[in-house]
Amino acid sequence: MTTPPAWNVLGDIITCKVSGKETGGAFALFEVDSPAGNGPPPHIHRREDETFYILEGTGRCIVDGVEHALVPGATVMLGRYCEHSIHNDGPGELKFVWFFTPPGLEQVIEATGRPRKAGEPPPTDLQRPPNMDEVLKQAGYATAEEMKAAVRK
Repeated sequence: MTTPPAWNVLGDIITCKVSGKETGGAFALFEVDSPAGNGPPPHIHRREDETFYILEGTGRCIVDGVEHALVPGATVMLGRYCEHSIHNDGPGELKFVWFFTPPGLEQVIEATGRPRKAGEPPPTDLQRPPNMDEVLKQAGYATAEEMKAAVRK
């Protein structure tokens, strides 16, 4: 058995459990370890439906402006064009399973992260790459204009 690939991505450790290649393009499954205070800014996916299953820690997920508590056992399901962000508010790590279909977000992880070896601490100097907007566009993230147009009532 081989060690699954993992990356340091903007402070998070993201480990691929099942890739889109392994599922024939059906889905991808990752595990995310997010340190206290971390989380992505609000964003929208044009292509992917996502599900998060919380394993450890506490935090919040903001979905279309509505805040939801994240505790172990919580599940969050998000459709396309749903504005969302996840925040680790706890004193420790927020660990969750991240499922998305179709696969493709692996491109963002590989383009924005650094490969990580088991037991290696996260780097302190990891920043967004200069071509981040192009990476997000290729991976199907919505532009700021699309986000504004997709606001739900």
